[in-house]
Amino acid sequence: MESQALTSPRVGSTVAGPAWVEVRQLPLLAMFGTLWTMAELQLGNQLHWARVPFAGAVLTAAALFVLVTVRRFVPRRGSVASVALVVAVLKLGLGGAGAPYTALGILIESLLVETLLPVKRPGPLWAALAGAGAMSWCFVHPFLTQGILAGSGILKVYALLLQRGAALFGLGPDGGWYLFASLWGLHALLGAAAGFGAWHFAGRILALTSSSLQPGELVSSARVP
Repeated sequence: MESQALTSPRVGSTVAGPAWVEVRQLPLLAMFGTLWTMAELQLGNQLHWARVPFAGAVLTAAALFVLVTVRRFVPRRGSVASVALVVAVLKLGLGGAGAPYTALGILIESLLVETLLPVKRPGPLWAALAGAGAMSWCFVHPFLTQGILAGSGILKVYALLLQRGAALFGLGPDGGWYLFASLWGLHALLGAAAGFGAWHFAGRILALTSSSLQPGELVSSARVP
């Protein structure tokens, strides 16, 4: 029995077990999703009242931190998407004028992380790439939701984006594509930093957890701790 416990993979291990998330792991993922929703509501309110520019990017960076942490704790296909699905359903349940658009953005961002952060042989650079890719969608998201789905028009969203970017940098709104590319680059950089930081944060937590466990206490990654 002891030798079996010694060889069983731990939470965060990538060397054994089925490739897809298992049913018994869903409560843990649901907990992550619930905590993410509660934290986002609190942070979102604070950012709204403080009138922080590009608050959506800050919220997305926080979400990416959670998603990359989830993937490292539960390195299975579907783990990231499962958490995002919980958050999207909670968002829709809470309602609000923009709830469907927010839920759509959450699902697309999670699919990007799910795709760009591999289950086999992942690493901090892959986590940074996944963060940059998902944050790039955050930059594009208003063009789909406000510009197309809400009917405001892509050019109007583009002009509003340049206006906000110019106000952020203290420039005139005539920067055009240079300002647009700079904003996109900053979004991608923020996403990469969030993914990279989350990967190392989760690694530290896993290392501390592993060092505090006795050999017989190691649990399979298919079990909920």
